[in-house]
Amino acid sequence: MSSPFVTGKPPRRCRQCQAALPDDAATCWLCGAATAGAVPAAAPQDSRELSPWLTHGAVWLAVFVAAIVGFGVITVHDPIQAWLYAFTVGPALLFTLAGAALARGTGSPWHPLTKVLVFIAAASVSFLLTAVIAILLLLAAIVAFLQWCFAGMPPQ
Repeated sequence: MSSPFVTGKPPRRCRQCQAALPDDAATCWLCGAATAGAVPAAAPQDSRELSPWLTHGAVWLAVFVAAIVGFGVITVHDPIQAWLYAFTVGPALLFTLAGAALARGTGSPWHPLTKVLVFIAAASVSFLLTAVIAILLLLAAIVAFLQWCFAGMPPQ
């Protein structure tokens, strides 16, 4: 098999993952998709698709913004806001990045809108779980306080 980077012409691209393909490839080396529908790199791309550089740049910009906002939340010195932010954004960000990496590794990369929706869903679930846990802890503290207050009182 010849390398697609040795020839003078642009390599074909896989329609699934956009990997460079040799001319004689029957399947994509990255995702395993059939290459019958592979297009030359010079062919005009669909105007609805985003550039991979734009997609990766947007993802890293979102990570950077999340880190800056997190730093701002921490510098406010309000531990409730800091913990709420950490327990909401941290797991959602890790879930989204891991899911996108796994999807890309299996040959079916996520669309940028899918990444945004997965992050919003994961952040919502994380926030709701954090809120439920905080409410349960508050109720447990109230019950413990009431038990402590009324434990020494004689019955009336």
